[in-house]
Amino acid sequence: MGQPDRLHVGPFPWWMRGGHLETILASALPLPLPPLRSERRLVEVEPGTAVETFWSAPETPRGGSLLVVHGLGGSAERPHVRAMADEALRRGWHAVRVNLRNHGGTEALASTLFSAVQSDDLGTVLEAMEEAALPRPYVL
Repeated sequence: MGQPDRLHVGPFPWWMRGGHLETILASALPLPLPPLRSERRLVEVEPGTAVETFWSAPETPRGGSLLVVHGLGGSAERPHVRAMADEALRRGWHAVRVNLRNHGGTEALASTLFSAVQSDDLGTVLEAMEEAALPRPYVL
């Protein structure tokens, strides 16, 4: 594999400086949902509990694999999650989007409620990516 593409992000306009305003604008301005061809896979993270993942492969692989994780109240279908996966695919990277426990309508897949301390779930998804021989490097 070659070196991963570097994403150059230019400076934001002067009126949009600061993380708080960027967050508010990103949630207020609608993003178009890119069409993504994905394979839905359930990854068992502990007995009786699974997380839902969506695996997408680029037309021409040139990079590693990106694991895209939504925010606290989000899901794998949120526009910014899909946009990030779409950008990875356009750059030749594989993209795996994940619905954490009890997110994105997956309540029936989990025997417990979501907690931020369940970061081991992401480790299990990364192990599933490794077992599926997705190319490295892995980026979260």
